[in-house]
This record gives sequence, structure tokens and C-alpha cells, in this order.
Amino acid sequence: TKRFIEALPTVDTDTVTLKEIKEISKAKEVNGRRYSEFNLLSENDLELFKEISDAGYLIRGFNNKQLRKKLYEDSRNQKNISKMTRTLAKLRKHGIIKKAARKNNYCLTAKGRRITTSIQMYTGKEVLG
Repeated sequence: TKRFIEALPTVDTDTVTLKEIKEISKAKEVNGRRYSEFNLLSENDLELFKEISDAGYLIRGFNNKQLRKKLYEDSRNQKNISKMTRTLAKLRKHGIIKKAARKNNYCLTAKGRRITTSIQMYTGKEVLG
């Protein structure tokens, strides 16, 4: 319930700084491992942000399989499974999602909600599903 209340679409444009948007647009290195940037001009990345901010994931979160079914035509292809695993790792390292305790589900962080909502608002995409 707490996640649902926090996710209500209240976007304060002063809170979502250009710094946060620029941060995810640059590669990040954690423990000697490089995680690539998000291209905010890419239709694939915009679709990913739209999908992870879907209201259906507010309570239970989402997992690799659910996202693959929505984003890829052939969700059972091993190449797509691996690609989604890397994408989830990249989202985690950029601070957009976090892993739910003792589950294989992920949910948006407060930073992730601010970023996805503002990106969709500025690109004219649907906000929260």
C-alpha cells in the first residue's frame, strides 16, 4: 500500500532535476563493471520506461518474464532472456529499480518514479499505464 500511495502521479518539476536525467544518460561503473547508459531518444528505452512505470506493477512489482512478454515478440528466446537480465541489472545500478526482499520481483524506486514519469511527460507518452 505504501508503494501505491508513493506512486500517485504527483510530479513536481522542481524535484525532477536535469541532473537525474543526465545521470542515467551516462554509463556507470560499479565495482569495475561498466553498465551502459540509457538512450532517451531510443524508442526501445522509452517503451521500457513506459512498461516499468505501469500501474499494474505498483503492488507486486514485475519480473524478467513479465517484461519480456510485453517488450519482445519472442519472449522465450534465450537471447531475449539474457538481454532482459542485463537490462534489469542496468536499471538497478542506475537506481531506477530495486529488488523486492526474498522475491524475484522488482519495483520502481522513488528516483525511478520521478524519472519515468518526467520522461513520459516530456515525450508525450502515457503516464502510469
